[in-house]
Amino acid sequence: MDCKTARLLLDFARPLCPELEPADAEVLQPHLADCPECGPFAASERRLDDHLGRAVRDVPVPADFKQRLLNRLTKERDAWYRRWIVRVGAAAAVVALVVMGTWYLWPLPKPNVDQIQNAMSAKAVAKEEAVADYFRQRGLSRVMPSQFNFGQLRDYYVEEFEGRRVPALVFWGEEPFPGSDRGTRVFAKVLVLSAGQFNLNDLKERRKADSGSPKVEVRESGDPNVVFLVIHNANDVSLFHLKGPEG
Repeated sequence: MDCKTARLLLDFARPLCPELEPADAEVLQPHLADCPECGPFAASERRLDDHLGRAVRDVPVPADFKQRLLNRLTKERDAWYRRWIVRVGAAAAVVALVVMGTWYLWPLPKPNVDQIQNAMSAKAVAKEEAVADYFRQRGLSRVMPSQFNFGQLRDYYVEEFEGRRVPALVFWGEEPFPGSDRGTRVFAKVLVLSAGQFNLNDLKERRKADSGSPKVEVRESGDPNVVFLVIHNANDVSLFHLKGPEG
């Protein structure tokens, strides 16, 4: 099994949602145990999922909620049967079902939105730090595209660009499709390029002439010795940003 296949299967190998076929699981686990890249990546994903799961499970539920819900359902079910007996005709029965369906909807406790958002933000920050450390261990720049939303990070690896090994990060997102309430999948691949490897000014001039699809943009990093080469197929790369486009 290669690394690309292993990372695709990880989405179906969640501990509480085992959707992976047994045959695939038998091949995947030895790969994760032996691969120095996929193993740490899988472990990091599971730790981050556990962190978010704990935050969601911490949402408080009233102690008597279950009994209140059962009492209300019992009361409303009995009332429904009484009304059903006295009603005549299919049309009246349909109306009764709609009314009773409304009464059966019990207001559930609302999740703590701030708590969940904080957990998701913490997960993205932890992932960014783990990715930076991954590239540092391989002797590459640990300057990361922090303006990108690491909650949308799909993959990261070392790629060869113009004869040099550079960090590559792949983000996935969904862009609204004109005239439809459905979106379309878009991607942005970010290459981290440093002055120690490339003539950054020359690179910027050459890339100004790039056009077509996918689009290619050079973005400033905030570090004069590092730029981000962004290759994407979105109408606006800021779709992947936590804040507005930069430089």
